[in-house]
Amino acid sequence: MESETRQKGTFAVAGLGDSLTYGWMVRRGFFDRAVDALSGRFPQAEISRINAGVPGDTAPSGFLRAATVLAGKPDAIAIQFGLNDCYSGVTPAEYDAAVRRIADLAVRAGSLPILVTSCPTDLPGGPEAMDPYYGALRALAAERSLPLADADAAWRALPAARAAALYLDDGVHPSDDGHALMADVLAAALAALL
Repeated sequence: MESETRQKGTFAVAGLGDSLTYGWMVRRGFFDRAVDALSGRFPQAEISRINAGVPGDTAPSGFLRAATVLAGKPDAIAIQFGLNDCYSGVTPAEYDAAVRRIADLAVRAGSLPILVTSCPTDLPGGPEAMDPYYGALRALAAERSLPLADADAAWRALPAARAAALYLDDGVHPSDDGHALMADVLAAALAALL
């Protein structure tokens, strides 16, 4: 895919996810920020985007939308789910199965899946509540040699006070600074493709 992208001088990326991909309650969400950063780093490339973030969405619901998003023929698709799955009754096994189905569909469509962990959370269960979900993404990335944008790991590596300041008042959604951190992680994964 890399040589074909370089020959065309174009790169299309889709973001399939929830409110974080959408960019809820912030000036600009992490997905759009990451694509903007990529465009700035590679000004000679024609980079386009499809932001298919839907607030409240889960991985099983995302799978139902994936074919429509992939019909746009993106070279890569960032897959970001987990928070809503964890707190709306989607089990880790159901989550894992849905993400695998999305990744399979993407590969069949000629799009490289990029798996994206989101932020940890201050909701009941704490950050550890997300471990089975993000662990499923890490395992899938390792198993299939897929790119992983591990925003959760970057977030947890910060000092506690700094990490806590990256949330909106709800303790779930990232602030603009939280989205900036997630964007940096995704932009690095995208840049490796170009």
